[in-house]
Amino acid sequence: MISENAIVGVILAGGKSSRMGTDKSLLPIGGEPMFQRVATRLGRQVGRIVVSANQDPEPFRAAGLPVVADSFVDRGPLAGFLAGMIWASAVPDATHILTVACDTPFFPIDLAERLSASLVLDRAGMAIARSAGRDHYVFSLQPIALADELERWIVADADRSLKGWMLKHSVHVVDFDLDADPFFNINRPEDMRVARDRVTAEDKVSYLSGRRRREDRNSYGFRPREPR
Repeated sequence: MISENAIVGVILAGGKSSRMGTDKSLLPIGGEPMFQRVATRLGRQVGRIVVSANQDPEPFRAAGLPVVADSFVDRGPLAGFLAGMIWASAVPDATHILTVACDTPFFPIDLAERLSASLVLDRAGMAIARSAGRDHYVFSLQPIALADELERWIVADADRSLKGWMLKHSVHVVDFDLDADPFFNINRPEDMRVARDRVTAEDKVSYLSGRRRREDRNSYGFRPREPR
């Protein structure tokens, strides 16, 4: 399996947020900007993180995240993939990028682990996520070594698609079938309401789980002895 330190997480935040009417990566969710929640979830799975964004980079930098702008205009996630690969190529020991969307804050906490496990016998291949029968090409694990090939692909034809790029290669599809769609993405104001309710429920479960772990310290030998 590909080690955590060999993977650079790339948060794709270069979209125009036209349906939302404002930069959705900065919208508050669970008491923090959406990109920060995504970064926290991603940071537990990879060695380094970079944000691919074409808007004002200061909010991301203020949160301690490096930012890289796309080299190509209006090429969507493909441009973000390339920017991430080029940035990651300077990171010692990095071999792959794990890409996630900034408007999808519930992606699986074992995304990197399961995608990388699918590439054990095919380190030159790619892995993508699937849920409910739908392929999520934005949630991918790709070799950094493909950067030059991807740049040629983008330059050669402005109509080339994200799916087309993926299908040029050996692609491993990993199913994530959970009760709640982990790839629910936030595009419209009504989606924000759904997401905030989900965050509240998720944070409550995390809090209760954490409290139970703190209260059940006996198995670790940390529970104070009761007075005799």
